[in-house]
Amino acid sequence: MKRKKQKSLSKLKKDAWDWCSKYIRLKYSKKGYVQCITCSCIKKIKEMQTGHYVSRSYLSTFFDEKNIHPQCYQCNICRKGNLDEYALWLISTYGEGILEKLNKKKWEQVKYTRQDYENFIERYKSKIKRLKDDGV
Repeated sequence: MKRKKQKSLSKLKKDAWDWCSKYIRLKYSKKGYVQCITCSCIKKIKEMQTGHYVSRSYLSTFFDEKNIHPQCYQCNICRKGNLDEYALWLISTYGEGILEKLNKKKWEQVKYTRQDYENFIERYKSKIKRLKDDGV
């Protein structure tokens, strides 16, 4: 019997991110549309991206749901996150200390294992199922 080839750690991370991104966009959607948190444009879920306030290069905040929110392509890519507007939105949503918390957390050392990424995948699949069961 052939053994199934194990996914690489980078492939598992990408899969976990895909599920996380799908969940975030679905969580903020209304009737299949999502509003960009930085410019307020409204687009279909599949046309929207999921942007980070603290760069994706910091693994400790990569999957932090207070660090990732729906953004349009223009804000996320062309405006490099539109960080001034993103910061204002974070403060109005989570309170005055959120920027400091995220900036402090980004320096925490984490090393995710294969199991961690598999757990992220299952967690986000489950969260998506709950949202869909709730009629989102």
